[in-house]
Amino acid sequence: MVRGVILPHIKLILSAGPHYQPHHADGDYRAILRTTIESARSEFTRRVPKTEGIGIATQAMGAVNVQQAQEAQALAARLSWRTRAREALGVDPFRSEPWLDGVMRDAVSANVELITTIPEGYFDNLETAIRGHVMAGGRASDLADLIRDRFLSDDSLEIEKADRRAALIARDQTNKFFGSLTRARQEDLGITEYVWRTSRDERVRPEHRARDGMTIAWDDPPEDGHPGMPINCRCVAEPVIPDGEEDPEQDQ
Repeated sequence: MVRGVILPHIKLILSAGPHYQPHHADGDYRAILRTTIESARSEFTRRVPKTEGIGIATQAMGAVNVQQAQEAQALAARLSWRTRAREALGVDPFRSEPWLDGVMRDAVSANVELITTIPEGYFDNLETAIRGHVMAGGRASDLADLIRDRFLSDDSLEIEKADRRAALIARDQTNKFFGSLTRARQEDLGITEYVWRTSRDERVRPEHRARDGMTIAWDDPPEDGHPGMPINCRCVAEPVIPDGEEDPEQDQ
């Protein structure tokens, strides 16, 4: 988008700037720049539609759901009343989870909204860089070089920033969705409390390290939320099984 839409308009943008048109310091170049940036955004949206982000998020959240469901199945097998219910009914209680569709839709929607912030931030930073160069009275050739070096090469600053943003979103949203499913399935099993467990490494934030081993009620969350809810939180909720609910046959 930058090569095909923005670079060809550099000379036009600069020629409308205050150093070329001193009587229009707030004039033509801003409108031309805005139109050019919006054209690039529109072309990007056309080539990478929102539905592509929905597909990516749905696939990713589906994989998280499968992983968490396996943990929930193992937990269900440990509960004596759930085991008896499964044997009596001859069905898998997890085949029907009426709440799952809503949780999945919310997670996918949140992911898509965050995914769109990556190109938006990229184009915003590009516009700011161009505006600063215009106001400084820079040459077209220098501006073209700046854009290529900062915005187009694989190891450029803005590409690296976009990559880091994408990685943060992926980790954070995976943890949040896993945490949401953990709560929903534990509460569905009658689990009302959990033990906070951290990853126990140097990346654990101090306030979470202090909670490691604490028993917390699902209906009384900490100030920053249950495990996985704070940004980039890798902590997990270990279920507290009520007395008498553990299936002794499973322990064996």
